Parts: sequence; structure tokens; C-alpha cells
Amino acid sequence: ASTVPPAGRTTRITATAGAVSGFADVTVSPNVLNGFVVTPRATSVVTGLPLEFDVVAIDQFRNPLGAAYNGQVTVTAPGDNQATLPTNVSLTNGTGTFVITLRTLGLQ
Repeated sequence: ASTVPPAGRTTRITATAGAVSGFADVTVSPNVLNGFVVTPRATSVVTGLPLEFDVVAIDQFRNPLGAAYNGQVTVTAPGDNQATLPTNVSLTNGTGTFVITLRTLGLQ
């Protein structure tokens, strides 16, 4: 069985036949942008109060892109058309933070 090691980490590949073996160290780099992980800093908020979120750019294996991604993302809150949202959020080294204010009750 094989697994994909986390991006940006060196992994050792080993081949063995009986008592004889050899190895190579390989650095795994992140793949291309495939999505974002958005995490609220709190799991609930009172309407009208600000809530901070962290966003991380990831590849298809959920590895953070780090320095491989510097760009902007647009934040939306489709369940709350009264929300106060940032215009755009800049990600530096694949990460960023933004604040929104929700005004509609319920799960967003």
C-alpha cells in the first residue's frame, strides 16, 4: 500500500530484496490549486457580531499550497443576503483570514 506524503516534506523510498536494500529521498511538492479549506474561529455567533474565518489553499490531496499560492478569493454567504462580507481576501503563502458579519438566523 502507498500513501501520498504531505507536500513539502521529504520521504524515503526504499526497495528491498532479502538482506539487500537501497533508498532514495524525495521531496514532495504541492500540486495545483484544487480548493480551499475555510474554518470559522467559532462554531456559533450572535447576529450582527463579527466572526473570523481562516482560509487555506489546498491541492487535490488536501495538502496546503503554502508559497505556491498567492492570490485573492471572493467570499460569499448565499444563505444570508444581509451579511457584511469583505470585497476580496488576499492569501499570502496560501493562507488568509477574513471577517464577516451574519445577520440572518440559522445554519449558514
